[in-house]
Formats: sequence, structure tokens, C-alpha cells
Amino acid sequence: MSSSSRFHFGGVTFDVASGDLTRGGARTRLQPQVAALLLVLLENAGSVVTRSDLQARLWPDTTVEFDEGINFCVRQLRVALGDDSSAPRFIETLPKRGYRFLAPVTADTAAGEASPREPAPPAPTAAAGETVTRSRAMAPILLSAAALALAAGLTALARGRWLARDATPARDPVILEILPFAADTTDSMAVAYRRRLTSQILADARTEHGWKTVTETSPGTTHVLSGSLTRHGNSVQIFAELVLAGTRQHVWADDITDSYAFSGNSAVTAGRIEQSVARVLGIRR
Repeated sequence: MSSSSRFHFGGVTFDVASGDLTRGGARTRLQPQVAALLLVLLENAGSVVTRSDLQARLWPDTTVEFDEGINFCVRQLRVALGDDSSAPRFIETLPKRGYRFLAPVTADTAAGEASPREPAPPAPTAAAGETVTRSRAMAPILLSAAALALAAGLTALARGRWLARDATPARDPVILEILPFAADTTDSMAVAYRRRLTSQILADARTEHGWKTVTETSPGTTHVLSGSLTRHGNSVQIFAELVLAGTRQHVWADDITDSYAFSGNSAVTAGRIEQSVARVLGIRR
């Protein structure tokens, strides 16, 4: 956790504790992993943060193809900041390397004083000739012996992408915060689908498992479920992710295509998400 409580840049204030961005009196609450990404970039303002550094910081102990997750987080952060990747004011992309926060940043210290952030030392780069290969195939996942023991008996659903291990058992009872999935608010069909999907996930979580569910952060929240959805004609592409509320560490994520999105199929998709979350949380009880 950062020792700073707030960061200021380009007329924007970022509250570390709440994950809120405030600009001109308007407040935007970032999804947990998006807020965690922004925090890393702000702590290293002016320096390149490599993709491998972000994986180690935000997706620790996770056997995953994390490219989709980090790309999702960067896109959501650009939207929240009103940043343009072709002419960035805040987030510069360095292809195949990582990202750099461009704007001058000041931070409120524990004593309430604002101080400029010193650029972090440059991250080590790969040795000449060294290459890193990320497989895009759904190949068998090789886990360490410890991770295998922890993940024993857990079966991923058909296209589930990520399974993480967490050494800290979930608190009981589960208090699940469900955030509205990011969607194009100018698309009335996408907004309606998001409303149905969220309502069905909430209902399933309560009736099937008796979990307490909230739509805003509350004391005792153990996990946060969020994601995004994009409409392609009559289909909807859904990206869902579950993180620990305290550390924002990834627990699970899935990429789902609902080919019959507007024929009432959202209930099936909601059930798949709820069942996947239940499996992951069940192994931590």
C-alpha cells in the first residue's frame, strides 16, 4: 500500500483508499484493478513500468495469460482520465515494454503535505537477445507443487482464463461487492443487458449461497466482482474478474461470449459467473 493518501496531477485528484478520481467536482470510482494500475504508474511517474513489473505487482502468484487483463485495465483508465493513446497527456504506451505516466505528480504524505514524486529508478530490461514468449493457446497449465496442492479439485469452466492462489483464506461470511460492468452508455441495448446481468448475478449470489452482496464498498467487504461488456451485433463479449477487497489481488477472471444476448440468455451467463466465483471462493473456505 502506498504511503501517500492522495495524488494530484493535471487537475485530477486520485484518492488511494477509495479508488476515486475527482476532477472539477466530478467523481469517478475506478474498478479495483484499474485503481491499482494507476497507483503503480503514479508511484513511478516519469519512469517506464514494464509489463512484467505490472504482472508481478498486480497479478502475483497467478498462472495466467494476463495480457487481456492489463489491456482492459489500461483502456478503462484512459477512458476515466479522458486520455488519448495517440496523443497521450497521462499514459504513454511503449510497445512491447510497458507504460509511463507523463504528467507531473504531487502526493499528499501521511502528514498531509504535498510533495513531488521522484521518478523511480529505471526498471531492468531484458538482456540482449533475450525474448519472452506468451502462449495464446489454451494449453495445460503447469503449477508448482504448492499451487497444485492448493488448486486440487478446482475445475475451470470452458473458457476460464485465470486461476490464482492466495495464501490468505477468505473471511466468513463472504461479503461480495458487485460493481456495474463497464459498458457503452450510449448503447441502450448494452445498458439494458448490463442491468439484467448485474441483477441476476446479485440474485444468484444471495439465493444460491446466502452471501451478503453490496453495490458500494462497505466495511467487511471480502471480494469485488467487476468487468466490462462490449456488444457486437446480437452478441455480447463479457470480461469478468474477481479480486480480494483488501489487497486487490486477482483471484479469478473469465472471458465469455454470449451469442444470444438479447434473447434472455443473460441468465445463463450470470449463472456461469456466479458458479465460477462460488468454486473459487469455496476452495478458500
